[in-house]
Amino acid sequence: MTTATKAILTEALKLKPKDREYLAHALLNTVTVKDDLHLTEAEKADLDRCLKDHEANPEEGISWPELKKEIRKARKNRHTA
Repeated sequence: MTTATKAILTEALKLKPKDREYLAHALLNTVTVKDDLHLTEAEKADLDRCLKDHEANPEEGISWPELKKEIRKARKNRHTA
């Protein structure tokens, strides 16, 4: 990680959670398939398998908002336990 990247990250971590979430989404939306994601062949194969499974059974998954809700609930429960 470059010094500039570390400085940006340090500042970004000072943002409110909603602002950090917006920034994270904005940054992720700039990453394309053409970018070097540093995936191993095993990771690529796993992603391909997951995509094929989803395409064959799209009704079996949950939506991103549902997943975020579950994650937030689990994190809240973990911090209160």
